[in-house]
Amino acid sequence: MSTLFVNNLNTASGSTITLPTGKKIIGTDAGSIAGTGNVVNVTHVQYGSGNSVSPSTSYVNTATLGTVTTTHANSKILIISDLPIQTQDKDCVFTMGLRSSIDSYASNLFQKHFINYATNNHLMNFTGMSFLHTANQAAGTAITYRYYVKGSTNSTGSGWYCVDAWGQSGFNFSILFLEIK
Repeated sequence: MSTLFVNNLNTASGSTITLPTGKKIIGTDAGSIAGTGNVVNVTHVQYGSGNSVSPSTSYVNTATLGTVTTTHANSKILIISDLPIQTQDKDCVFTMGLRSSIDSYASNLFQKHFINYATNNHLMNFTGMSFLHTANQAAGTAITYRYYVKGSTNSTGSGWYCVDAWGQSGFNFSILFLEIK
């Protein structure tokens, strides 16, 4: 077998380079072959920890979703989560924020508002979210993502429960991080 060393490929004419039928280009490590708009790295996390958080009108760290390490500079991270967060508070507004370690969790990348108008204690359940984060970081950067929650000023005092509200266990929820070049 011979080895060809080149820094760039170009066409002699036209705009395509074609491989013959049955031939393949194989990358030997994750993300070694990447084109703009392609997924180059997938990180899958199972979240099964229970957590309860006291009520607050300021953002409170509720759940650490996981960490992804970039394989390419200036890539984007698509976060897809399915993580139940519940409250029994009524007649109020709650806000869920997604934050990252890039800015030490100082600001929301994304936020979602929930309105709960109920005459009785009623469970409000947040279960799914997806967000495309333009990370703009160097390759090899570890980015951790967390959910933060806050209630409105008219909250009645019920806290938040993440995954494990009443002693339930054995649940694992999937969180996917897709790095896109």
